[in-house]
Amino acid sequence: MFGDPVVATAVLDRLLHHSHVLTIRGDSYRLRAKRKSGLIKPPPDGDGSGRLRLPPAH
Repeated sequence: MFGDPVVATAVLDRLLHHSHVLTIRGDSYRLRAKRKSGLIKPPPDGDGSGRLRLPPAH
């Protein structure tokens, strides 16, 4: 939408100045439904959250 990252950042700063940002983890209902119906493949590893799984610490 915006070719310049500085302009995009300025616009977002104006829009989000007095807002609260909620970070939601995990798959959306739409993504889950598409995976269930076979329209897209499930992720090769992990739980679909996009986070890396690290081996347990010793």
